[in-house]
Amino acid sequence: MISCLSVTCRPNWQPWLLHQFRKQTHDARKLVVFDDSLSPQQWPSDVIVHRAKLGSLGEKRQYLLDRIDTPFAWFDDDDWFPAHRLTIGAAMVERVAAMGARDGLFIDAVTHKTRRLETGDPVVFNGAVFAAHCRLHKFQPLHRGEDTAWMGLVTKDAMICSSPEMQHGWLSHDSNVTGKRGSISFEGPKFRKFDAFEQAFLSGR
Repeated sequence: MISCLSVTCRPNWQPWLLHQFRKQTHDARKLVVFDDSLSPQQWPSDVIVHRAKLGSLGEKRQYLLDRIDTPFAWFDDDDWFPAHRLTIGAAMVERVAAMGARDGLFIDAVTHKTRRLETGDPVVFNGAVFAAHCRLHKFQPLHRGEDTAWMGLVTKDAMICSSPEMQHGWLSHDSNVTGKRGSISFEGPKFRKFDAFEQAFLSGR
């Protein structure tokens, strides 16, 4: 079983999140969300929902980590993941701490143009699948960069494995603080892997 954890659950991105989860080819998975939206959302009955009043993103991630005991993967509500992400990760995390990619793509949600981002250090991005013991690393109360600091701890803890097949994408759009449209220069080609649902969803943004 892999716990798919989401702490960014904006109502207008809920369909995208559910689609990224449901298109996965790995059957043994569950979606666990932290929903602190102002108006509680309605979730399908098979989604595990937690609600609490917390501050930073790191605190929310830690809250979910403290409530699972399985391998896990982060599912932010506006990220794109390949359908085989969990299948590849599940086959590896019994032997390594994390299985992921050391690069990702910023993808403009309107034009679908891309910009590649690669880590300078051997750190996997949060598009990886993590072994269960990685949940024992604690998120530090930082002003920013809590995710990066946590993934640095995972990297130092044990061997990780990188696969370009697990490259994921951060959608860059107006309401995304880390990938605001207009603040990134998109120099790469258009992203060609969106399925019919994803293309239709993004055409309405």
